[in-house]
Amino acid sequence: MCQHEFPTPTRLGGRLYWNRADLENFKRALLGLPQIAANESARIELVPASQVTSEFGFGRRTLGRRVANRAGETGSSANMAVV
Repeated sequence: MCQHEFPTPTRLGGRLYWNRADLENFKRALLGLPQIAANESARIELVPASQVTSEFGFGRRTLGRRVANRAGETGSSANMAVV
């Protein structure tokens, strides 16, 4: 089974948000579809954690584990974007 990398969140005001384009490309990778190139002139849409959990059909704890696993792969959460 092929593992796809869950997108990296951005932390704003202590809350987690994901770039919509990254989420859509993750979904496409899960379905085996080609990824769409990011349009640099397009407006960046940030998606809150609550919406991410509803779109993927899992709870906040599962999302927390995905974020923790992602931070564990890099050695620390220092690589997460902080604004």
